[in-house]
Amino acid sequence: RYPTPCHAFVKLLQDKGVLRRMFTQNIDGLETQAGIWTEKLVEVHGTLRTASCIQCKQPAGVARRVLAQDVRERVLAGKTPIHCDEC
Repeated sequence: RYPTPCHAFVKLLQDKGVLRRMFTQNIDGLETQAGIWTEKLVEVHGTLRTASCIQCKQPAGVARRVLAQDVRERVLAGKTPIHCDEC
């Protein structure tokens, strides 16, 4: 997926200095992909890049136990909850 014209508009607001904060319930990370600063962004439900194993709580990407891309593929395939390879 790619950022939409709406994402581009919010980025424009940021670039013009009028964006105070952006709240999102989406977990796809398109806001950061569009260039919206993480300091301006409140990701209410987290993101795929901050996912962790539901059992041991190991974050995605740590010690390569759960890769962020694997999390994305599992979520999109409906294979949830997410467990790392060791759990």
